[in-house]
This record gives sequence, C-alpha cells and structure tokens, in this order.
Amino acid sequence: MSVSASQKHKNDIILSTCIIYVENSVGEKVPLRVLADSGSQVSLLRSSTADFLNLRKLKTDISVSGLGGSNINIKSKVKGVISSGSGSYKCVVYFHVVPKITNVIPVNSFDISHIVFPSNVHLADPIFNISNSIDALLSADIFFDILKDGKYKLDNGNLILQNTEFGYIISGNTSRFSSGSLHCDLITKDFETLNDTLKSFWEIEEIVPTKFVSDELKKCEEHFLKTMTRDTNGRFCVIELGQSKSIAIRKLKLLERRFLRKPHTKDKYVEFLQEYEDLDHMQRVKEEEPRLHYYIPHNAIKVREHQQDFLRILWRPSPEEDIVSYRLKTVTYETKPAPYLATRCLLQLAHEGKIKYPHLPFQLSKIAPTWMTFCQEQTTSLLLNSCSDN
Repeated sequence: MSVSASQKHKNDIILSTCIIYVENSVGEKVPLRVLADSGSQVSLLRSSTADFLNLRKLKTDISVSGLGGSNINIKSKVKGVISSGSGSYKCVVYFHVVPKITNVIPVNSFDISHIVFPSNVHLADPIFNISNSIDALLSADIFFDILKDGKYKLDNGNLILQNTEFGYIISGNTSRFSSGSLHCDLITKDFETLNDTLKSFWEIEEIVPTKFVSDELKKCEEHFLKTMTRDTNGRFCVIELGQSKSIAIRKLKLLERRFLRKPHTKDKYVEFLQEYEDLDHMQRVKEEEPRLHYYIPHNAIKVREHQQDFLRILWRPSPEEDIVSYRLKTVTYETKPAPYLATRCLLQLAHEGKIKYPHLPFQLSKIAPTWMTFCQEQTTSLLLNSCSDN
C-alpha cells in the first residue's frame, strides 16, 4: 500500500459511452447508458437492470476472464432488442448478466463548456463528461457493427469523435480539463486483495441473508410493468380496464338492502353524496359510453364525533391575518394501491430521468419512501435540490 500527494493534472482516458434503448418484457423502450468496448468478446448487462427490464433469464455457464487473469462465473443471460433513439438501427443482443460491470464512468466529471462541437454532431451520450453508472457493455462485434462514416478531432486532437448508429461517441484524454488542484492518490490494491481474502475466510461458514420478496410484491411489480404506459404529457396511464360496472351494481344493491335496516344511515348517505355532487366533486354522465371505465364500489363508514379530530391544518387567507387551526371533518379519499403506485411511479421517473439528470436516480431511490410535495412548475428543481441536499 502506498500514498502519494502531488500537484499534477489528472490524465484519465475517456471511454466511449452511448445511450441506447432496450425493450423490456412488455415491448417498451427503456434508455440505458452503455459502454462500447472493442476489446470484449461478450456483451454484459447489470443484474439490477435486467430485473428492472423484467427480461426472462436463460441458463448459461461460462467463465469470463479480465485483467490479470481474474475470472468471473456467469450463470444467466438475457435476450435483448436494442435500438437507436430514431429507430433506424435495431439489433438482437444476448447479454450475460453480472452483478456489476464497472465503476462510474468517467471517474471524475469534467467541464466541456469551452469545446465547440460541429453543428451536425449528435452525441451518443450527451452526458459523457459526467460521472455516472453503466447499465450494460456492448461487445466487439456490436461495436464494429454500429460504426459509421464520420470522424472529428477536437480540442487540438485531445478528443476524437466517431460516428455510430447511436450518434457520435467520444474518446480521448482529460488532461486539459483538470483544474490543477492538489490531489491525493491512495493505492490499495494489495491491501484490498489481502482484506478480501481474510473476509472470505471468515465468511466461508456464514449463512448469507436472503432478501425476502413476497409473492404479492412480485405480482404487483409484474402487473405494473405490463400495464403501465406514459402518454405524450408524461402522465402514467394503465391499459383499458375490464368489466367493473357489474361488480359495482352488486355492491350498490347490497348497500340498498342495508339502508332498509338503517334508514338513518341512508339519510346521511344520500345527504353526503348530494353535497358531493353540489360541490362539483362528481358529475352525472351518460349511461352509454364509448370506452370502458372503472367503477369504484363504495360503502358507508360511521365515524363518531370524538374520532374526527385526528388531522388538522393551519391556514390563513393572507399573511396579514392570524393563523387559524382547522379540523378536517372528511377523509382524504384514496385507494389501497395508491401508496405503492405513488412510490413505484416515482422510482420509474428516477430510472427514466437518469439520462437527463445523471445524479437523480441514486439519491431518489433513497428518498422515494418519504412523503414529498411538489408544485407542478418546480418539480424538476425540487427533485434536483433534494438530491443535492441528501
């Protein structure tokens, strides 16, 4: 182990990354950040990404060698359909599934504001200069298949741009992008190797804890991925629903029979729904509709006076007035899957937004279970602020 501190420029080599689209289990195109590697004989996919895409895993048994003869055994692979953003390029790739492909690329983010790119250049990875994770690795056969005519040298030859089916990939060194500040380099290869050996020795007989995922949660995840779509406004939508009206009719008739036994409950129920309509919280629609809709069964819940003082809010019409406490007399309406859907949609946004906001997905996955309130106009800025603060 050795430690050195010196005043020097970092000289990292830029590895070629690009944004591709891979179809998930329901045929939706999901953006992934991949490393194009002309020196690899196999294409790789991170296991967490394979799970997110919900692709069927095929059994395999190969050993992949890396630097210094290190080996890793791979037990599964998936069949993926990759394409460019424009859809002009499409290819079937068998990805071998591994826990991790590499660390973040590039190792250090760097500024490129001084570089003037040709107007006709569309970058394959618009955030190539920002440290971010890699979802997949494309092997040499794919690498040379995506190459196209078109090559530029920029920044006095430090950067090389090569045209591909996904746009221009970039390689070169980052020596001119360093601030020249003091750096402290810690080399711990031998120590880490010894530490890993000792750790594996003590863990030989250890029972590895298994992360328990209930069958119910698995079904929820599968159903969400199969039925969820996004419209042109980015709104989360589901496929057309089945026949729920007949169930709602049966529930209504049961409720009416209950009212025969409890006329006071009926009076309160009628009064409540009439008020609901008067407040324009619901409106009458035509009997026949051209498309299917979901009818929610409803029933009466009796809440006594002393049970109605759980939730309160503070409000005043203007800053000049005194703050007043209000007691909520009604229930905030929700459905049972609402908490799951709210959190799951948030994680979906994090995954889809990782291309535009590279720092967002990692932090957002940590704060997703918490309650957050967003103004529509400030959603993006608040999300980014939350990430930087956490």
